[in-house]
Amino acid sequence: MIEGQITTHRRDRNLRMNSSKYTILVVDDEELLRKFIVTFLSQLGYSSVTAIDGVDALDKMKGIRLMLSSQI
Repeated sequence: MIEGQITTHRRDRNLRMNSSKYTILVVDDEELLRKFIVTFLSQLGYSSVTAIDGVDALDKMKGIRLMLSSQI
């Protein structure tokens, strides 16, 4: 391995080790995009909650520290 790969590997390993502590709220009106993001986050070890719009997201915010949304 070269130095850049070692650094990336350590960062990825640390991300996965700490990821189980957090739940991410994924907000998007497109179901396919929500499913893709949830699958990706799951592979990294994150749990997630989904919402279809802002009103739904507000109902699900309790205990959430990070939210992903394409809506402004």
